Amino acid sequence: MFAVNRDRSSLRSQRPSFLAAAVALAAFAVVGAAWSPAPAVAADKLRFSSVADFTRCIDKYLAAPDTCLEVLQAFVKTKPGEAFAAGKAVRAQMNHSAAVPFFATALAKAPAKPGDKKTNRCADADVAMAVAAGLEMPAAGNPIVADALALVAQCWSDLQAPLSKALTESGPSGYLAENLCPKLVERKLTNASCEKKPAAAAAPEPKWKDVDPKALLPDGPAKVFRGDQGRALTMVKLKGDDAYLIRFDGFRGEWNGRVVAHREAMVGSGYDYFTQVKGARWVGVVVRDGSTEVHPLGDKGPFLVGYDEGASKATAAQSVIDQFRKQKL
Repeated sequence: MFAVNRDRSSLRSQRPSFLAAAVALAAFAVVGAAWSPAPAVAADKLRFSSVADFTRCIDKYLAAPDTCLEVLQAFVKTKPGEAFAAGKAVRAQMNHSAAVPFFATALAKAPAKPGDKKTNRCADADVAMAVAAGLEMPAAGNPIVADALALVAQCWSDLQAPLSKALTESGPSGYLAENLCPKLVERKLTNASCEKKPAAAAAPEPKWKDVDPKALLPDGPAKVFRGDQGRALTMVKLKGDDAYLIRFDGFRGEWNGRVVAHREAMVGSGYDYFTQVKGARWVGVVVRDGSTEVHPLGDKGPFLVGYDEGASKATAAQSVIDQFRKQKL
């Protein structure tokens, strides 16, 4: 969506009569009609006779921006000599990356002469902005990235400085680094955004430790989570420990209706609640960004559940502890 700011004159009067108000209202309607955008038309109904028609198509809302671009592409196919001007117009009106194919066409048809400032289109600031934007896209199957990389190879002496600056500002984690850093390596050039930092040592995985059924006290109220088809999860934190007793209801498998001891481990943006199954770690509940998933043993999860305040208030934490103790007898 492209917005164009337009000022409208306000109609003012100290004490308008009924007739004056009517005249003013009619005048406002005429002004408003003059500024209303023209109805959008399809690409097969539009024809451009110049690059300026593309800018007019965008500014006057003659069609959707993508449609204006499509008609411009058809125009440039018949007049390839207008490709560079088309690229500059697209860069000014749309996402900069959309201009890359036009610049690639222009430089392929009429490559710049080295040292000739008048014809050195590689040094044009619009080319640098378009190429940088094009390289900030995923490369797989993307012709814009392919064209941008071709322009990098063709215009390297002019694009090196602006692209290196953009790379430094964007950092090592984006597509620009992914696409541009290999080209720097080929030229034996360095950039801080291309330097691979050693991976941080992984935190040791929490070890399993059984809970003592005889010394269990709840640390706060029970929390009940409900999902589809009667599935329910009840969690009770144990005092003085990172352990939880979790009851699984409405699931298939051996955990259904039973209370299973789990331990909490902080992971990224949430928590894993894991237990021990035949000597191996099993994550029964996963919480990420406020979303809770259940992975019960013997059933095909995950199952999404949500917190149920009413059921939580109606469930006694001690009842879950008592059930766990009976299971252990």
